[in-house]
Parts: sequence; structure tokens; C-alpha cells
Amino acid sequence: MSVSQKNSFWRIKGSLFIIFLLAYPALTFGAPNRLDSSPDTDILLPDPRDPLELINREIFTFNLYLDQWLVEPIARGYVNHIPSPIRTGIRNVLNNLMEPLGLVNNLLQGKPENAANNLRRLIINSTIGFYGIIDVASTLGIEDTHEDFGQTLAFLGVPDGPYLVIPLFGSSTARDLAGRLIHTQFTDPLMAIDDSDLRLGTLTLREIENRASVLGTEKILELQLDPYLFMRESYLQKRLNEIYDGDPPLPDEEDY
Repeated sequence: MSVSQKNSFWRIKGSLFIIFLLAYPALTFGAPNRLDSSPDTDILLPDPRDPLELINREIFTFNLYLDQWLVEPIARGYVNHIPSPIRTGIRNVLNNLMEPLGLVNNLLQGKPENAANNLRRLIINSTIGFYGIIDVASTLGIEDTHEDFGQTLAFLGVPDGPYLVIPLFGSSTARDLAGRLIHTQFTDPLMAIDDSDLRLGTLTLREIENRASVLGTEKILELQLDPYLFMRESYLQKRLNEIYDGDPPLPDEEDY
């Protein structure tokens, strides 16, 4: 086994061990849920989905300041100084590189038609679309059916695990973190770039593009009484919709 293979092995093993610890039911410490508190009552109920709320809130605050003082200004500079057609081409190329990820996960979830869409999009955009710069497939009506490993793990019956706030990356769950690590280790095409400087540059560009795509949403966050709870509930609801393809099951009557 080569040195790089050994390093990869230990990274995977360490990551899985961390996920096990995060998902272990005994870790039930944390702050109470403030959703049910009001100026008229001091009743605070714990939220079983967020046993690490105290830690999560600290990381959330760190991420918020980092975004305000560094990430958002860089994203705004990117939008202001890079012409829109170039940004669109960059976004299309990055999306095209994710088509194999969608293909694999659609197959794992038993969705052959969606996987065929991923394959058609990859072939068309990589050829007629000049390596993905132009999204020809969308103009032809071929739907983008993106799926990730977090959704596949949910399909396989892996529970959410606790809600997490990851430094630099934001909202997640233990299951989605596992999915992210699987993708990073095995299917992220940018991680396969040999040149370390080029790899870091393309990864940074992807994160800047991702942040630029949601510029303006921070104003919604500023209007919230508790931005942390707003982000948590928004993320969990969004993931639920993605896992069930926009048709999540209704909660049981006893949940009301």
C-alpha cells in the first residue's frame, strides 16, 4: 500500500469514527430548544434533533462573522468584476462535473430514468456544450436530476443523526456529513487534480460561485429573531424535500 493510499485509508477511518461518535444516541447533551419559549414563559424544551445546540450555535456565530467579513465581500467582488457570461460558463462547467455524482446516486436509489438524464446531460453538454460551458441539455428540456450521497444514505435507511453546523461549510446532519466525506474521497472530480495549487484554486472558485449564487439571502437572515433556528429549520426542511423529491410524507397526527 502506497503512502497516499495509507493516508486516504486513515482519513476515511477517522472520518467514520467521528461520524459514529456524533451519531451515537448517548450524546444527548446540549442546549434546550428555544422554539417554544416566549416572553411570557420560561419553558424550554430540548430538541432531540439538535443535541449539540450549544456547540452548533458557537460555530454558527463563527461562520456568520467569517461570511460577513470575508466570504460575502469576495463573492460580491466576484459578481461585480467578472462578466455574467463568464460566471454562467463557470457555473455550467462546475454543474456538468457533478453529473456523474447524480448518475451514481440515482442508480443507487433505483431511479434509472433520472440516471439516464444525468448521462444524457453529461454527453450533450461535454460535447455540443464545449466541455459544459454551455448548458445545451437544459435548452433541450433534459431535466437536471441531481442526487447526492446524503440522499442515498437516507434512501438506504440511515438515520439523520444530530443536526450539525460545520465550520466554514454550515448546516449539515451526521448523515449528510458522511455523504459529503464519501463524495470528497471518491467522486469529487476536483479532488482528483494532481497539482495542489490548481486543485485548491478550483475548489475555492467553486465555493465562491456557490456563495455568489445566494447573494441577497443574508437580508432574510437579518430579519429573523433567531437566525440560528431559522437556518436549522430551513436546512432540515430543504433536505427533507430533496430526499422525498419534493413530496415529503405528512407528519403523524400525534406530532401536532
